[in-house]
Amino acid sequence: MKEFKTLIILDRFRKMFEKMGIDYDLMRRILQVKFVMDGRKVPSVVGNVKEKNKETENNFLKSLWAYALMGIINVIFVTLNVSYLFQMSLVFGITMFMVMTSLISDFSSVLLDVRDKNLILSKPVIILR
Repeated sequence: MKEFKTLIILDRFRKMFEKMGIDYDLMRRILQVKFVMDGRKVPSVVGNVKEKNKETENNFLKSLWAYALMGIINVIFVTLNVSYLFQMSLVFGITMFMVMTSLISDFSSVLLDVRDKNLILSKPVIILR
């Protein structure tokens, strides 16, 4: 399986997890499987474009263009010559709404996925002492 940079960084905190009574090797394996499963999903910002020829295409870079468009819209509101408090409130509101909706749409399939129940419940991560 693929080695993720997040897991390599997590390896530095192995002793901390083991002190808390967590089976680190099992936790790492579960996270690795979850990262592989999440990597196969297309970000919701990109949309449901189904192209069979582009398996190696990086969907994360596509979603960055959508976030850049949101940033440009926010810049337009910042350059208006109205009340500074109104401008920043509007920009903050737009940004929070966009981030909230993109996080909910991207991670709802991960958070609400009941298929992981069989993987996680049969192999407890915490070691009972």
